[in-house]
Amino acid sequence: MRVALDTNILAYAEGLGDAQKCTSAINLIRQLQPEAVAQILVGQNA
Repeated sequence: MRVALDTNILAYAEGLGDAQKCTSAINLIRQLQPEAVAQILVGQNA
């Protein structure tokens, strides 16, 4: 199974937002297997 993360999750994981959202985002990302995350390149010719 592959998943994509909303940019809000990535922003919270970087520390933008309140502490609870940041902690939740980091915990969510830590649970994901690297091969399950879809990579989307924006602004590049893929």
